[in-house]
Amino acid sequence: MTAAREAILRYFAEPLRRTPEDLGVVFTLSGRPVFVDAHDIVEITPPLAASRLPGGPSSVAFWRGRAFEVRGSAENARNFLLLRGAAGAHFVASDSVPRAVSRMESEDVPRYRREDGR
Repeated sequence: MTAAREAILRYFAEPLRRTPEDLGVVFTLSGRPVFVDAHDIVEITPPLAASRLPGGPSSVAFWRGRAFEVRGSAENARNFLLLRGAAGAHFVASDSVPRAVSRMESEDVPRYRREDGR
C-alpha cells in the first residue's frame, strides 16, 4: 500500500465489498430474528392461506399449483419465504417484513435452520 493510500484510508474508510454471496435476508421467526442466505430463497410472497397438518407443528399452503410445508406461525405472518432445502422447498412464515442485509453486518443474527421453524 502506498503512503498516500494509507493516509487517505486513515481518514476515509473504504466501504465494505458487497458480493451476491454476501447477501441475505433477516426476518423474524417466532419472535426472534434469523438470517438466511439469499441463494436459499426461491421467492418471497404475501401471507398465504395455510391449513394445519394433523399431528404436527407445521401447516401446508398451496402456491403455483403445488403444496408446500409451512414452518412457523402462518396466522401472524407478514410474508412467506419459499426456501430451498435438502428435503425440498418449504415456506417459512415471517412475523416481520424481511429485509436484505449483508452477512458481514448481521454476524450476530442466528442463521436459519429448518428445525427452527418447528
